[in-house]
Amino acid sequence: MIIEASSTRAALTRKRDQAEGTGFWRTTFIGTDAGVKGVACMPGVTAPESAALYPVAFLIELDPSAVLGQHFHRANQFQVFIAGNGRIGRHEVESVLVHYANAYSAYGPVCAERDGLHFFTLRDAWDPGARFLPGAMAELRAARGKPRQAYAGPVPVASAEDLTGATCASCIALLESSTDGLGAWQYRLPPGKVVDAPDPSGGGGQYWVVLAGTLKPAVGEPLPPHSCVFATADEKPLAAKAGPGGCEILCLQFPRRIDAWPASAQAATTSTRNVQSR
Repeated sequence: MIIEASSTRAALTRKRDQAEGTGFWRTTFIGTDAGVKGVACMPGVTAPESAALYPVAFLIELDPSAVLGQHFHRANQFQVFIAGNGRIGRHEVESVLVHYANAYSAYGPVCAERDGLHFFTLRDAWDPGARFLPGAMAELRAARGKPRQAYAGPVPVASAEDLTGATCASCIALLESSTDGLGAWQYRLPPGKVVDAPDPSGGGGQYWVVLAGTLKPAVGEPLPPHSCVFATADEKPLAAKAGPGGCEILCLQFPRRIDAWPASAQAATTSTRNVQSR
């Protein structure tokens, strides 16, 4: 299954939100998040309160000087920092930064500086909300998850002149794992070039994020910057090509899936459904 979400259409979902008193704007692209339905969802599938496959993608725009405290989630997720300045944990955000965290991996704080901080959160399953520490420490310990985080970047973004002047495609590996399929790659495509996409069956599903230019899927409308696509692991490699101005895109591949939450998590309250933060 291929799910596409144009940033132009997703902008209609932009709304004011907050978590633990921290303010931000939220734009939902794929799935259902914090009570907002994105412009694209899995056909006929409602958000399951479990770890079953249910892609969720949204953009957070943190206010200047805002801070989201250390927390964890019950879903695997990528975060792609695309604008503003600040830091996540000890990592300074400069240009584009990619962060991956397994379910039950505590990270943060996420701190915006004077220009705010804008980032995508891309998940392979629905999540009931951020579990902030130290308050949720008992749940974190009971889950007995396998903490795992990975960072890649800063990733430079090509200018319009660089893209239109490119004569050949390039691919840079940002993250790669031969054991469970976790991966991230940056593609730079000249005008009209078809992406040589990795096979989704190597992992647990892929997100594609347009950083610059436009991407033309095999079916559907051209996708402008900050649009995204999700491909399930049983799909063929993404069939798409760069628009007339070229394209720069990220491919973010999840590890192979295990559809199970710890029993402690399934029994826990989901009252934080409307205060997810990322």
